[in-house]
Amino acid sequence: MAREEGLQVHVFEEGYVRPDFVTLEVGGVNGHSALSRNPQHYLERAEALPPLPAFPGVPSSFARRAKEDLVYNLACLALTPLFPAYRTHRPWHILHEYAGWAWRLLHQGAERRRSAATLDRLQASGKPYFVFPLQLNDDYQIRIHSGFSGMQPAIEQVLGSFAKHAPADTLLLVKGHPLDNGLTDWEARTLDVAGRFGVAHKVMFLETADIDVVVREARGLITVNSTTGTLSLRHGVPTVVLGDAVYDIPRITHQDGLDRFWQAPTPPDMAVFDAFRRVLIDRCLIHGGYFSEEGLAMLVDSAKVRLEAAEAPLSLVWRAAGARGAGATVRPASG
Repeated sequence: MAREEGLQVHVFEEGYVRPDFVTLEVGGVNGHSALSRNPQHYLERAEALPPLPAFPGVPSSFARRAKEDLVYNLACLALTPLFPAYRTHRPWHILHEYAGWAWRLLHQGAERRRSAATLDRLQASGKPYFVFPLQLNDDYQIRIHSGFSGMQPAIEQVLGSFAKHAPADTLLLVKGHPLDNGLTDWEARTLDVAGRFGVAHKVMFLETADIDVVVREARGLITVNSTTGTLSLRHGVPTVVLGDAVYDIPRITHQDGLDRFWQAPTPPDMAVFDAFRRVLIDRCLIHGGYFSEEGLAMLVDSAKVRLEAAEAPLSLVWRAAGARGAGATVRPASG
């Protein structure tokens, strides 16, 4: 509707590159992004850009994130009688979700111990392994920007391909999402699928761990469209994308399909990936964050500069003016 009115649309989201960045992109993000998928485009654009500086870390507080989530949802519950037609995009009632989170928090010690034992078994095996990080089942990255209805069919596809095409000496490490509410037992589902495909002895499920460390030593990473893909690429780890992601570009990600990935994973061309990152940060990333005062201050200051510098989409302005009839006056949005 905004585009039809000739208005400039800017979209905020958590960063394509994490941590320490927030996305602010004109027109749309992820599958709706106008970013090029041509590697040569980035090599040419990056020639005019300086090397990336060493960005300092942005403070982030999970406690603050949890507090703001709680305040928001309690306000929604309190105001529900005033908005009887309101529907949330989430599949569960918030009190149901909080029950799942309470259970996870109560058992986080046991979760860490199980994860440490899994990593010890992985290291002791001495075998090469691939990583498949799960995404949130109700995430719009899955629902809108992929061909999957949820994570269950994605698990089926990845494990089915692994069973048929992966080398005999390789393992698959499936990593749970750190913000999963715990209402679905993804470990049980994953191991059930592995058992049906006859690879239960080659599949491990990891509940919690430093994903950076896990990915760095992997032979390859499989993702639907998680930002973990940019992390693996930064380490030079071959990455295959099953959905729609802005970084799924020839010479950056594996382009020869999932089945061939297990046998011959294509590593990223680091010159192209470096050019992509520089253009990405220059065009639609802001150094800052949502979950600390310092991060918000950085975000607001940088966003003001980006918004004030943005040009209005004149083609849309003219189209809107024409729709209103000759002589209509339309003021281009300033951001």
